[in-house]
Amino acid sequence: VKAFRQAGPHELKAGFAVQRDDLTFQEIVRPYIQYVGRSDGGPYQDRGAFRDFFTYSPVSGTAYFRDKIEYGSMIASLGVRWDFFLQDTKDLEQTLINDDRGGTIFGDRQKISPRIGFSYPISDKAKVYFNYGHFFQQPALLYMYQRNTASANQNDVLGNPNLDYQKTIQYSFGVKYAMSETYSVDVQGYFKDEFDKINSTRIREESGVYIQRYRNSDYGRSRGLELTIEKRGSGYVNGSLSYTYAFANGKASQTNTNYL
Repeated sequence: VKAFRQAGPHELKAGFAVQRDDLTFQEIVRPYIQYVGRSDGGPYQDRGAFRDFFTYSPVSGTAYFRDKIEYGSMIASLGVRWDFFLQDTKDLEQTLINDDRGGTIFGDRQKISPRIGFSYPISDKAKVYFNYGHFFQQPALLYMYQRNTASANQNDVLGNPNLDYQKTIQYSFGVKYAMSETYSVDVQGYFKDEFDKINSTRIREESGVYIQRYRNSDYGRSRGLELTIEKRGSGYVNGSLSYTYAFANGKASQTNTNYL
C-alpha cells in the first residue's frame, strides 16, 4: 500500500507491506546409511545419515515515510523505514528441546532506519550533494531453520532462529559540475560499513555437546571514489564514461569461513 501527497514545498510519500513466507524444506543426506535419530515425520524414516524436514511460516513487513522538500534551489529528502519480523516461538522451542538444544527463542525483531539526502547549488554550474542511510537485510530463512529437526552432531552447521538483521550504514558525498551545455563531470566518494554479517561458529550447547551454528558475528567495510563524465542534450550521440576506484576489507569472505 502506497500513499502520495503534495503539500506546498513538501512531497510526502508513505507506504507499508506485509508478507508471509511459507517455507517447506525436505532433505535426506546419504540415504544409503541407516538413520538412528529421532522421528521427524518425514518419509523413509530409517534412511539417511542426517535428515531435515520442517515447515515454517514467518511474517515480515515494512513501513516507510519520506518527505522531499524543495526550498528555493535546495532539495532535501528526509525519511524513515521500519522493518519487522515475526515467528512462532512455541514450535521452535519444542524443536530445540527435541534436539537437546536449549535456549530462548526471540519471537520478533524490529529495526528503524533513517534516510537523509540533500543537494545544493554552490554556483550556476556546480552543486554538492550528500546521502546517508541505514539499511537492514533479513537473513535467509535456511540460515535460521536449517537442520533443526535432525539429530545433529558437531559436524553439522545448524540454523539459528535468533539471527538478527544484517546492518549496513552507507553515506556518500559528491560534486557535479557543468563544464558546458552538453558536458558535465561528477565526482563522488562513498563509504559503506556492514555489521552483523552471518558466519558459522563452534559453541557449547546446554547439553554439553559442541555444535556449529550460524551467528551474527562478522563485519566489513568498503570505500570508493567514482568519476563520471557525461554528454547529453545535443547531436546524435549521448553517453557517459566513468572510472571507479574502490577497496574493501572484512573479517570473512563467506558464510562458512569459521566452519571446523
